[in-house]
Amino acid sequence: MTVVYRMLTKLFDLLKFLRIILVKKNLAEKLGQPIGEEEYHIIYDFLSGTTHPAIISPALSSFKEMVENNEIVKNDLLIDLSVLSDLQLKYFENEQNKFSEDGFTLFYNCQSKTDPKTHRVYLRQEALDIMKNEIQKNPQGYFSMFIRKGMTSNTEYNTVSPEPFCAQIFGNYEKFEEFLKKCKNDNQYTIRVKNFWELYKSNGYRPIEFEGQGNVQEKIDNCFIDEIKLLYQLKYIKNYLNRGGKVNDKLRRLFEKNNLYIKLRGDIYEMIRKS
Repeated sequence: MTVVYRMLTKLFDLLKFLRIILVKKNLAEKLGQPIGEEEYHIIYDFLSGTTHPAIISPALSSFKEMVENNEIVKNDLLIDLSVLSDLQLKYFENEQNKFSEDGFTLFYNCQSKTDPKTHRVYLRQEALDIMKNEIQKNPQGYFSMFIRKGMTSNTEYNTVSPEPFCAQIFGNYEKFEEFLKKCKNDNQYTIRVKNFWELYKSNGYRPIEFEGQGNVQEKIDNCFIDEIKLLYQLKYIKNYLNRGGKVNDKLRRLFEKNNLYIKLRGDIYEMIRKS
């Protein structure tokens, strides 16, 4: 969908189009007549009845952002921002496959606010509730789209992160972890997410970085089996040190061969250094 969206926006400037039809002054200039109730209903019906919501919704988000940044006069809008936001919510609600690329595009455009200091985006509670309900009915569908790679062309250098709004969907990470533990159907996607989450948690809930350690996509496809073995090795070393175990050459060699570069490894390095 992203590729299609980019192709279409090259051929047709959706944002420019929205600025024409959603700003009364611009629309009046194009039509050569005053704007009233009839024009409102025509434009509203056009937007609500679109057959390409995953294309329109991101453009609406960009339009709303321009209004919030005072690049467009709010009082000159044909349709209020709250109504446009409700349309975006309806797009997501009506999407049949909410775990598809289109589904997530529509979900992520159901925004309620952005923190001006942290730039953290918050989604509408209605959208979060809809997505949570879908996940509870079909965890595997959600898990199949859960793990996200960073945007690099190097197959051996990338970051791996979780679906960015999982904490908002469930309320916090603890509640998501409770849900994950209850998922007993250990299919490929569930195993993958459970293994990834162990790594993610041991990295201080930060994206995991891989560099020169093999193909990152293959690691994902392999459900992080090798990385989990390395993680258990690190946990063994930490438990050994916590019990008062001595730092000897064997332990150092074991630690140095472990190339899982996560926060836990850094913590163990400090323990060894101070011993």
